[in-house]
Amino acid sequence: MRPCEAILYIVTVVIVLFTWARPRPYSWLICFAVALLSIVITVHIISEGIRWQMLPEYVVCIYIFIEVLIANVGLGNKYARSVVLAFAMAGLFASVMLPVCVFPAPTGPYAVGTVTRVLTDVKRPEPRTGGEGDRRQVLIQVWYPALHAGIDPVPYKTRAELPFRIWRLALVKTHSFAGVPISSENNRFPVIIYSPSWTGSRSENTIQFEELASRGFVVVAMDHPYGGDRIAFPDGKVIRSHVCGFLAGESVKELETNAQQMDDELDVRVADARFVLDELAHFDQEDPDGLLTGRLDLTRIGMMGYSFGGAVAVETSFRDDRIKAAINFDGSIFGKSARTGITCPYLFATTLLPSANSALPDLPPKTAEEWRAIFDANDAENERRSLTTSGGSLLEIPGTKHLSFSVGSLHSPIARWRAGIEIDPRLVMRILNDYVVGFFQEHLGLSGPDNLEGLAAKYPEVRFRTWPKPVRKGAAPAAGVPVLAPNGHTRGSQR
Repeated sequence: MRPCEAILYIVTVVIVLFTWARPRPYSWLICFAVALLSIVITVHIISEGIRWQMLPEYVVCIYIFIEVLIANVGLGNKYARSVVLAFAMAGLFASVMLPVCVFPAPTGPYAVGTVTRVLTDVKRPEPRTGGEGDRRQVLIQVWYPALHAGIDPVPYKTRAELPFRIWRLALVKTHSFAGVPISSENNRFPVIIYSPSWTGSRSENTIQFEELASRGFVVVAMDHPYGGDRIAFPDGKVIRSHVCGFLAGESVKELETNAQQMDDELDVRVADARFVLDELAHFDQEDPDGLLTGRLDLTRIGMMGYSFGGAVAVETSFRDDRIKAAINFDGSIFGKSARTGITCPYLFATTLLPSANSALPDLPPKTAEEWRAIFDANDAENERRSLTTSGGSLLEIPGTKHLSFSVGSLHSPIARWRAGIEIDPRLVMRILNDYVVGFFQEHLGLSGPDNLEGLAAKYPEVRFRTWPKPVRKGAAPAAGVPVLAPNGHTRGSQR
């Protein structure tokens, strides 16, 4: 809970309880408390912003002002005071269960700057509209190492990007500052591209973006129009999702149709990523704003994504050799890379990779449940085969769920309970931050304080394993003898 919110609840409850015990006459103490209440609510509105979760508390404050300062008749009888106290408690419960969350601060030596841009691919028509002359647009946000911090950090999201029920997320402050100068300490910074989930947005892994930027990376996160639920452009245009629900359907036919749409959407988003890579080359040569000119190390590019964005990261790295390393945050994989294995250094972060399942339904599936069971088993097998035959790293974090691998796990306790998350989300964010930075430092040729094996020792909660990339000279990958990492977990062994 934010500081002014907490003080506001304390003051109102004290006033109600005090007047309950001594309804009249009012002493200087109650007058002081009401004056303090006026100051606190003013500071709260100005510095923290109002939100509908606190509506019962606002009603209580108005009632106190009317009864104590205007009517001067006390807080009514005991029944009225009971109602007022119940309102205060209801507001407190809503504020705690649906808070304005606080993101952990990045730990690197740099301040973090950010800018948002709209890129238009004049060579590619917009596949979702079919309008003549419509060109594909991609909204990107760039996080970068900054020369210094600004005055006011940018919000996590804007209200235009949010439905009313979660408008409170527009009050969440990040640790990034809009338009501040880029750091002058290094000539060029490595680049990380990000793709969000199926109907998600570019801000889903903001905590990882800020950590990377504070450690000397430039992060470019994409919004895919007509994919994300609400994509708000700077000119005020808001584009809603045109895609189906992920693996949604009540019949095998519906699921197969939706799976085909996923393959089509994968192609669109991979094309978006490759277009962004082309544009970054132009920005490095001559950025119209002057911010990125000569500052991007395009020989050191990584990519990551959450959920379906993980599949986009994997497939993009498979199709475009400009991507030197890829991270998948708990996403199913699709496309050719799912069948043949990824070809660059790869980290798959998940809760627990399922073991092989020999008791699957007979093909073809007869029900939607059978179809999903086969899909999940095939996906796990694709991941396992890619890791063991093409080389890669597996980060398993017990107690997590799918939501744990994005900032959504911090949104509210209710979201965590509904998802069944059993581990502190802030611990998961620290684990992901360290592994993401360590992975990209190791595979993009950068130095860092910790290598990946050192991180495995630092976090005994996790299980981290790596399979070496085989030598491509006709030799099959060797199974080998499992090698123990410093924390006793296996490295180099097959599951």
